[in-house]
Amino acid sequence: MKILALTDLHGQRSILVKLDKHLDKNDYNSVIMLGDLCNRHDVNALQYARDFIDIIKKHRLSLFAIHGNQEPDVVRLLYQQENISVHFNPKPILTSDVRKTVEVVGVGYGDIFPTDPDFAKGKILLTHEPPRAKTILQMKELKNIPNAPLIHFSGHLHSMAIIHKLANTI
Repeated sequence: MKILALTDLHGQRSILVKLDKHLDKNDYNSVIMLGDLCNRHDVNALQYARDFIDIIKKHRLSLFAIHGNQEPDVVRLLYQQENISVHFNPKPILTSDVRKTVEVVGVGYGDIFPTDPDFAKGKILLTHEPPRAKTILQMKELKNIPNAPLIHFSGHLHSMAIIHKLANTI
C-alpha cells in the first residue's frame, strides 16, 4: 500500500499542477489530505477544493480527507458530498493483502478526540494537529496504549516530516 500524504496546501494553484504531474509519474493507492487544503477567506476556496478532488479522481485514486483550521464550511460540506471525509467516519482503504481490512478515520481541527477506546485501534488515524507530547520520553511512555492506531498522520506544523515509532504505531 502506497499512500501520498498531503497537508497545508493553503490554496496554492501551482501545487495542483505539480500534484497532477507527480501523480502521472508515481504509483499510489490512495491520497490523504490532512487539512488546510485551502484558506478560509479565499473566495476561490471551493473551486480549489473541487479542482484538487478532480485531479485525484482523474488518477483513479481513493481520497480520504479531514478539515484543518482553514477549510470554510462549504469545503467541509464538499468533503461530505464527495464521500471523502473520514472525520469521525471510518472508511476502508485498499491494502496489498486483500484478506486484511484496514480503516482510515480522522478528527478534524478543533474537535475533541472521541472517548471510545476503540476509535483509532488498528486504524490509520488522520488528525490536523500532531499529538501534544513535549518530549520523546513522554511519547515513549505512551507506547503501551492497547488501543493505539496502526499509523497516525498529522499536519499543521508547516515543517519537515518527522517519523516516530512507538510500539506498534508509526
